[in-house]
Amino acid sequence: MYFFVDEAQEPVQIIFHKSWNGLPDQTVYTNNIFYALGSEHRFDLGESTKNTFFANTFFGSILNTPQDVKKNTHNPLFINDASSKNNWKSYLRFSLQKESPDINNGIYVKGQPKKDILGHPIKNNPDRGAFEMF
Repeated sequence: MYFFVDEAQEPVQIIFHKSWNGLPDQTVYTNNIFYALGSEHRFDLGESTKNTFFANTFFGSILNTPQDVKKNTHNPLFINDASSKNNWKSYLRFSLQKESPDINNGIYVKGQPKKDILGHPIKNNPDRGAFEMF
């Protein structure tokens, strides 16, 4: 999964846990790319408990990044990080370049899908983000 914040956006809460008749408990974030241009974007886990972040990439200006023993802070090298409001397939810009350090840098999660959102097979050591390089 990708969490992308454009530099033109005001500071946003990238992750915000709040109570909907109970607080989140034991939420797990794995193999994600959190990419924030601009400044003062942040995580707000509120009073949620037992959150786990493992094998995620945090790139850009992000406050309150959670602990992650396999955290990366490098540029994931998207094909194109420019915003596009005119092209409905603009999500493809978040595909990784072949030089990306996030390729084969995720972790296997029991029960993970066998294919990415485009139908590409996910290998044993998946890529971080929503698209698997093939």
